[in-house]
Amino acid sequence: MMKCKYWFSLILSAFLALTPALSLAEEAAQVVETNFHIDVPAFLDSLQYMLKGLVGIFLVTGLIILVLVILEKVTKGKQEE
Repeated sequence: MMKCKYWFSLILSAFLALTPALSLAEEAAQVVETNFHIDVPAFLDSLQYMLKGLVGIFLVTGLIILVLVILEKVTKGKQEE
């Protein structure tokens, strides 16, 4: 039976042999060609949706914590009996 490190090197070498490799020049050209732009009005419009989602997450988390606290107080007396 082969050891784990030999299996890993075998799988890694097979993966590297099967994947087509891009040259570094092609990757650099792709990075240079990308034009990063932030649409400020669209970002500001999306802030209201992000805020609503964040508030919703906090409300649901608070509700879950509240239910757990209530269940703990209700069932605490039954465990002592």
